[in-house]
Amino acid sequence: MRRVTKAAAVATVVLAGGVAQALAADMSLPPMYEPESQPMVEFGSGWYLRGDLGYSSISLPMGSPPGSVSGSSAPSSAASFLSNRTVHDGVLSSSVGVGYQFNQWFRADATFDWRESNTVKVNSYGLNCALDENIYDSATGTTTARLTNNGSCYKTDSTTIKTWTGLVNVYGDLGTWWSVTPYVGGGIGLTNIRAKADEDWYWAYGGAYGGAGHNLYKSTAAGVAVHYGYAGDVGPSQVRTNFSFALMAGLAYDIAPHLKLDVGYRYLNMGSLSVINASGNTVRKTLDAQEVRAGLRWTPDL
Repeated sequence: MRRVTKAAAVATVVLAGGVAQALAADMSLPPMYEPESQPMVEFGSGWYLRGDLGYSSISLPMGSPPGSVSGSSAPSSAASFLSNRTVHDGVLSSSVGVGYQFNQWFRADATFDWRESNTVKVNSYGLNCALDENIYDSATGTTTARLTNNGSCYKTDSTTIKTWTGLVNVYGDLGTWWSVTPYVGGGIGLTNIRAKADEDWYWAYGGAYGGAGHNLYKSTAAGVAVHYGYAGDVGPSQVRTNFSFALMAGLAYDIAPHLKLDVGYRYLNMGSLSVINASGNTVRKTLDAQEVRAGLRWTPDL
């Protein structure tokens, strides 16, 4: 009896297994697919940061001093304190910017430049500061004594110019050989110019004129008071914001992954200032700079 029961149990298991296989064969599972790989999204690819240091040789208008007291006339407008005489002065400059590399041939950036103040001083000696002349007012018929001091004197004329420049630049990269990429470029933007002319007078023995708060005057033959300068560190100034443009050329060298050394030359035209020429007429004078610059460009995604 037990043998029959075991045999029946074995038969039942075998039958159940066969039925399960048959059902599995009839009910095929859906095919399995691997999920498609999503492309990595690059953020900011092509963007770069830059910083530069440089040396700028700037063409400055010299101070246009009103002249010695022995002269017969003197300019008095703010523009007249700058002349169309030119002196070249060298200063350090720095620049920061952000740009984008569109492809291996073309890129663009925006930069902000700062330069040291340019100050040029000119001393004039052996001047006659005879201040005992009287001022005659023809309208009232009165004569007023200006001062009673007199003696030999000298003066120092100073011209100080500060500039800040913002530019948008485009560049053409000319190909890369042995990790070196030559390029040319150009830019346009704005330059803020602050020009100030100071005129300080001193007696020949070195004492500063104007301790009593007086400015220097002289009467002309017609009895008109002509202003010949300022007592102390004061004077007219000009503040202008001019259209500017730049032309540049240089070399970039791959010094490390994502990092380039950039060395180049730039010509920068910063617009013009009002100055006085030798004939006493107010004219415009261009302020420009020849610059040698070196810096780094960091491109994190290239």
